[in-house]
Amino acid sequence: MLSGTTQAESSIIVTGLESFTFHKIIGKGGFGKVMLATHQACQQQLAVKMVKKRLLLEKSEDNDLIERQVLEMTRKSPFITRAFATFQSQARGS
Repeated sequence: MLSGTTQAESSIIVTGLESFTFHKIIGKGGFGKVMLATHQACQQQLAVKMVKKRLLLEKSEDNDLIERQVLEMTRKSPFITRAFATFQSQARGS
């Protein structure tokens, strides 16, 4: 679990894709897609970003680091989403 979470967010523990029930695609980009999902344990709806890591690394190894830095710099903004967890799936190709 990430530090700095509120009590409502503290129940969001992610072990992998099996932690979610996926509903629909809500966005697509050059490196992957964003899906609306429900976290099974706490029944909270979340946006889950699925990134094609191989494609991301082919373009530039710095892309994932830059995205992480942007999310960290803007984490207190009410207008930008926050990252709660990251994980890697063998099924989706690491």
